[in-house]
Amino acid sequence: MKQILLYAVLAVALVSQLADAAPVNTNQTTSPSAKKFVVHEWGTFTSVLGSDGERLGGLHHEEEQLPSFIVGRDLLKEYTFIPGGTGHCRPSKGIPVCDDSPGLSGFQVHAENVTQKMETPVIYFYSEEKKQVSVNVSFPKGIISQYFPAPTYFGPSLGQITGLFGGYTRFDAEITNEKMPLPPVESGNVYAPAREVSAANYVRSGTQNEKFIFYRGLGDFTTNLNITSAIGQGVTLKNNGQNISSVILLDVTESTGAVKALGSLAQGTSSNLNDKDLTYFRDRMKKPRAEFETEAQQVIVQALIDSGLYPDEALSMFNTWKTSYLRSKGLRALYVLTRAETDALLPLDVYPRPSETVRTLVGRIEILHAEEEQQMLSNLRTGKPIFTNEDRFAEPKLRRLLKLTNDSAEQTKIYTQINGLNN
Repeated sequence: MKQILLYAVLAVALVSQLADAAPVNTNQTTSPSAKKFVVHEWGTFTSVLGSDGERLGGLHHEEEQLPSFIVGRDLLKEYTFIPGGTGHCRPSKGIPVCDDSPGLSGFQVHAENVTQKMETPVIYFYSEEKKQVSVNVSFPKGIISQYFPAPTYFGPSLGQITGLFGGYTRFDAEITNEKMPLPPVESGNVYAPAREVSAANYVRSGTQNEKFIFYRGLGDFTTNLNITSAIGQGVTLKNNGQNISSVILLDVTESTGAVKALGSLAQGTSSNLNDKDLTYFRDRMKKPRAEFETEAQQVIVQALIDSGLYPDEALSMFNTWKTSYLRSKGLRALYVLTRAETDALLPLDVYPRPSETVRTLVGRIEILHAEEEQQMLSNLRTGKPIFTNEDRFAEPKLRRLLKLTNDSAEQTKIYTQINGLNN
């Protein structure tokens, strides 16, 4: 007992000497080496596949409008918020790559080449310390067309686009835990849920503030998951790349929906949902909208969490795309891209280097089943509507019909409708 007391006295004396020798820095909670810098990103690529598995063009149309403060390529020189979005490259029927200012030449991106819509990648930052960060995003097979906050650089330069390739942008910003005012977003706008990640740092670039870095674009490329269909044979999914962790099938009508988690798909393998199983899925598994949306949320959010996103990030991504995924009519597949495919399609470089980087991109594939294609062709020939006015995928469907008919009069009718969608 005496020996223990002696050790205690010596320890107190040693602490006293250290305190006298060097004052304690009460502002330093952890050592610099222990402080983490974490970057998380999520986003979606959307494509439409015909029954033959070929990608269809015309993916430049919008489904839901972004806030007016979003910056386009033609507004790089404007670093201040402009109410009403004056000059923000906002045509009424679809998004070009914002190279449409009067007098510019060399714009050679055409609707039929836009086979992928890169939608709302957002990048979150987590740091205990205020930091200056540089974020470089490349899009080798596309053009980055919209952003917020405004970037420092982008490429190709205005007037220099000759195709859907070579996209590049750089953001220089300050990240901080300090709360800052954000530009207002209309209630219910698709952009709003991305802000519902409370722990993420605020981002300041010039006079523009946000809770993340946002960007989107248009592209022309294939992804590793391909889907084909045939009358009486259901649908076949083939993985031409590395192991896919999660594939989810959705079928949505005006008032019902069905969701089926297909699980993982190994490299180089195929999975067939035969005609009987597909019919059962579309007819017998469908549920009233509210029940369907609850079930779909559980399946999709869990897949996003499994990919490495924080739960609130996964929920914000789901809420961003809830209307588009679950209320837009059609048969579609969602799948989580591998990190290797993500990095190849959309190289990302952040400085200073994060201690952790998570990138979750979801491929959204709209499936035109062979039976649906034949019905569209029949409607064309009998004068019935092929699609509704709200269908953002009307142009890809029309372009698929062009491949299904050799009749010149029918092709002329189809081209007339395509032109009507873009004028």
